[in-house]
Amino acid sequence: MSELPLCACVWAADPDATRDALVALAGRAALVELRLDRVAPDYPVGPVIGAAPLPVLATCRPPREGGAWSGDEGARLALLQRAVDAGARWVDLEWDVDPGAVVGALRLRSRHVFEPTAPASFDALLASLGAGDLGKLAVAVEGAEQALELLERAARVRPCPLVVALGPDGVAARVLGPSYGQPWTYAAHDPRDPTGPGQLDLTGLTRLWRGGRARAEAAYGVVGSPVGHSRSPALFNHLFAELGVDALYSWLQTADPQALWNRCAADPRWRGFSVTTPHKQAAAAWARARGTLSPAAEATGAVNTLSRAGDAWRADNTDARALRELLAPAGLSGRDA
Repeated sequence: MSELPLCACVWAADPDATRDALVALAGRAALVELRLDRVAPDYPVGPVIGAAPLPVLATCRPPREGGAWSGDEGARLALLQRAVDAGARWVDLEWDVDPGAVVGALRLRSRHVFEPTAPASFDALLASLGAGDLGKLAVAVEGAEQALELLERAARVRPCPLVVALGPDGVAARVLGPSYGQPWTYAAHDPRDPTGPGQLDLTGLTRLWRGGRARAEAAYGVVGSPVGHSRSPALFNHLFAELGVDALYSWLQTADPQALWNRCAADPRWRGFSVTTPHKQAAAAWARARGTLSPAAEATGAVNTLSRAGDAWRADNTDARALRELLAPAGLSGRDA
């Protein structure tokens, strides 16, 4: 079993292939979610679960909660009960299901909201999860700032429920969740077939958490829209691991960067940001009101780096300096473009 707080998500399919997938997860995650909603009610779940080297969370998601189950409710619950009888340690029971519908395993009470929801409703949604051993709220977010707020609100609840910020704007909650007290992060076993929008794959997330550092004291990120193409998280997390820096770096996708920076400025764990398109001018305006701009940032009116300096922020533009250094050997200084 891995020490990383990872739940590897596997879609149940051909029994032999599914057993092979589960066996291959040994040492790579803390537990495995076996998604049963694509299989028939008579699926041979017992031999499949019996091959798992990790604790199993059995899930069979109905369409009303975003799943693919095509049978009736009775058959769905019967399949989950067979999974528990076969040794599944956890069972995912949706918030609107009788908590006693499946017995013999720890109950994860889940709710999924696929339409963007105002953060003011997060507390009520968390409170609606019902009786169980652990709660889980998956909700679509608009902006990384909402993903971080979801983490913060969950951290105030005891025991801390799982939260999943759905979509590309929610990726930061997946990368940084354990640093905010999350019990685990879901990750796709097959990167081509995630079980939820915005879900990272197991190999990629493990690489981001280099050196087994799923939790960190300091946080950094790259702010943009879109930002998922950025290689910065891979680069910086590698450097942090090599240098022994207790920090993690994430993607932060948002259409409202000032709302994101305002939220992060109030949280001392956030130490700095890389800024990319289209938010470099917005970063200059935000930093001008809260700290100092370097001469390059003042001259260009654009910022690609924000760093905390006590209660203030320093803004810089390293693009111009890098461009000059690249062009200098060509002897182009003073020439027109």
